[in-house]
Amino acid sequence: MTAAEWVQEVVFQEAAKPALAIGTDGQPRIAFMVEAMPGFVALAERSNGTWSEEQVASGYFYGPLDLLVRGATPIINFHNHDLEDQVVATRGESGWALTPINHPGHDGWDNTLGVDPSGRLHTLTTDPIDFGGPGLEYATLEGGVWQVEEVGTGPIMYAEGLSMTFASDGAPHISYHNTLERSLYHGVRRDGRWQLTRVDSGPNAGMFSSIAVGMDEAPRISYVRFGPGGAEVRLARLENGQWRSELIDTVADLTVGFVLARNATSLRIDPAGVAHVAYSGESSVKFAVQGDASWEIEIIDTIAENVGSRFGEQVDLERDAAGQWHLVTFDVVRANPLAGNILYYRRLP
Repeated sequence: MTAAEWVQEVVFQEAAKPALAIGTDGQPRIAFMVEAMPGFVALAERSNGTWSEEQVASGYFYGPLDLLVRGATPIINFHNHDLEDQVVATRGESGWALTPINHPGHDGWDNTLGVDPSGRLHTLTTDPIDFGGPGLEYATLEGGVWQVEEVGTGPIMYAEGLSMTFASDGAPHISYHNTLERSLYHGVRRDGRWQLTRVDSGPNAGMFSSIAVGMDEAPRISYVRFGPGGAEVRLARLENGQWRSELIDTVADLTVGFVLARNATSLRIDPAGVAHVAYSGESSVKFAVQGDASWEIEIIDTIAENVGSRFGEQVDLERDAAGQWHLVTFDVVRANPLAGNILYYRRLP
C-alpha cells in the first residue's frame, strides 16, 4: 500500500510532541507544545475541514504530553518544569483550569492519561532517576483530589516511554522500560497492589511502548528492541499466562536522545481484535496491520515529502467510531528549542 491512501494536513508550525484524541463528535483534537522558556501548550480542533488553535498555558514545559476528550471536555497533562510537577489542564466554560498534581520529587515526566470504565480519571508518570526519583507514579482523581502512589518499578530514566490502558473490570494495565535491566515490563493493579512482570529481556528491549487490551481482555504491547540490525518494532501478547513476542518491522534510523525519539510506537486494537501499530523513525512513518500469517505494512509518509529534516519519531494513532484511522506526528525544522510542523493524517476508506 502507498502513502496516497493517507491524507495529510499541516495543523500548526513551530511546535512539537503532539498527542491526538477523537471526540464523541468524531472530530480530532491535537495537543502540542514548545519546550522553551517561555514555551506553551496549545490545543487544535478540527471543524468543517479547518483547524483552529487556542493556547492552554504558557511557561517552561516538557513533553511528551497526553490528551483525552471526556464527553465534550478536552483534558491535557504535561510536565511543568518550573513547578517540577505534573499539571492537568481541563477546559471548562470559563477557560482552562490548570491543576498541579503535587507528587514528591521532580516528577511528572512521560505523561499519559486514562479514564477507567467507571469514568474516573487516572495518570501514569515518571519520577526519574535523573533527579533521584523512585520510578513510576500512578494517580487517581478521587472526590476532586489527586491520590498518588508509587508503582514500585524501581529507578527509571525519563524519555524512555510508558503507556496505560484499562480492562473492562477497571484494572489498569501499564507498560514501561526498566532502565536498569534494559527490559520491557508489564504491570497490572489488582486488590490495591501492583503485579509487575518482565515481558522481554532483550537486551535493550522495551523503549517507547504502547499497551492495549482487546475484547479478549488479553494485554498486548508494541515496543522497540534495539539490535545490531537497527530498531526492531515488536508486538508482545499475553497468551495462557506466557508472554510471546513477534517482529513487525525493523527501523534503521530510530535515534534516541534528549530531543529525539519519545513515543515511537502506538498500538490500537479494533473491535474485531486485530492489532494496528503506527511507528516512526527519522525518515518515514508507517502503519502495520496484523494478518493471519504476517503484518501488512503501509508507508504513511516519508520525510522527503515534507519540509523538516527528519520526523520527530513520535506517533499517536486513534480510530473513530466510524472505523476511520487518524494519526499525528511532527517533522523537525529546528532542534533548539525543538520545533517543526504538527502533521495530521487520516486514512481514506
